[in-house]
Amino acid sequence: LAGTYCEDELPVTLSLTDDNNIAGTWSPSTVSIGTADYTFTPAATECATPLTVSITVDPLATPVFAGLAGTYCEDAIPTLELTDDNSIAGTWSPATVTVGTANYTFTPADGVCASPLTVSITVDPLATPVFADLATTYCADELPVTLPLIDDNDIDGTWSPTTVTATGDYVFTPASEECASPLTVSITVDPLATPV
Repeated sequence: LAGTYCEDELPVTLSLTDDNNIAGTWSPSTVSIGTADYTFTPAATECATPLTVSITVDPLATPVFAGLAGTYCEDAIPTLELTDDNSIAGTWSPATVTVGTANYTFTPADGVCASPLTVSITVDPLATPVFADLATTYCADELPVTLPLIDDNDIDGTWSPTTVTATGDYVFTPASEECASPLTVSITVDPLATPV
């Protein structure tokens, strides 16, 4: 008979016969969560004294991962920590987070008095900015061309360079809060032709 148990070990059987075959009864007769005294009273026919033992049953702790969010972008996929905020060790299944929505279950290590925890995590794929109306060829007399800061799907960001002034690559970088990848557009500027 141990002095400490975890909630998931209940019910604890209180034997009605001790190691020396002394028969008797327990009060209370069942072990419950918390700390309490349990008294074994030998049967009237036994030449033995009562025995009182203190037994503690710890409740199952719930793992806590306060920094684990429910939604991420593909470029910020989290690493699943193997120890929770209260130093409960365990393993995850699946072990790594992937694009899409899935349930991830943390199972505490053997001997740890804690319950499994299942969380749903969604990882959104990186969107590709779209500028359907953005031309890739201009005439020199159309310059400078101001590049739009919001794409066709309302993804906002910035361009580098910010305006079209010459032939080259122009990179659109989505704002930090957007789940989107940078976009490089090659733009050609044709010089003005001289009539001959």
